[in-house]
Amino acid sequence: MSVSGVLIGEAPVRVFHWAASRNEALSVSLRRGTEVVLLRSTFLDVDAKHGLLRIAHPLTADDSAPPEIVPGERIGIAFRRGHKKCVFTGTVAALQRANAELPYVIVAMPDEVDEFQRRAYQRVVVPGDRVIAVRVWRGSAGDRAFLTGALHDLSAGGVQIYLDGREPPRLRPGAGLIVELPIRPGEPPLRVRAAHRHTTAMKDGRVALGVQFVGLELEPEGIRTLRAIARTVCEWRRGPGSTLPQND
Repeated sequence: MSVSGVLIGEAPVRVFHWAASRNEALSVSLRRGTEVVLLRSTFLDVDAKHGLLRIAHPLTADDSAPPEIVPGERIGIAFRRGHKKCVFTGTVAALQRANAELPYVIVAMPDEVDEFQRRAYQRVVVPGDRVIAVRVWRGSAGDRAFLTGALHDLSAGGVQIYLDGREPPRLRPGAGLIVELPIRPGEPPLRVRAAHRHTTAMKDGRVALGVQFVGLELEPEGIRTLRAIARTVCEWRRGPGSTLPQND
């Protein structure tokens, strides 16, 4: 069974009608400088004739003032459909905040939507016969990484890294990071935008860094990266010698 698939043609329209009929919750990602802001929203309705989606104006998790959204900017959108997670890159067509009972944002309907099985977001430990060296940068990748270590586990949602050295890094919660993951043999390493979630001192003296991937839905390249990660998670779970087709 494929770990991911791409909905095209009329399939995305049907999925959007389903989501709007249930006012499904969704997450919205925006790029602001070197960091990604995560917001929450809901589907309101679909205008299939004009290829438009209407969603509630996104809010922050703590109900603080959200960043301004402007027409023409790209946003990442993700929502759940049963045991699958749907993600796509959208472009803001218009918004209405003044004189509206429920402020909303209008998003141009994408040509395709990626669907990922729930198991792609379940952590899998790196196979015992592999040691995967990881580099981490603050905010954006420069010439020299400020953290290095070995990958411990992987999912489409994030990773845990056992760091070199025994001194915990000073990182605020949510700090923006770039993680380099050489997880696909024979292919260039993946560089993934992430946010710091926890730093844990292990009983054996090692330090574990947990990060969440963010903003992969913002660009087509990010979604391709997400496909590669999901494919790897499924291959590792299946065991040695497992390789999924490239179009999964």
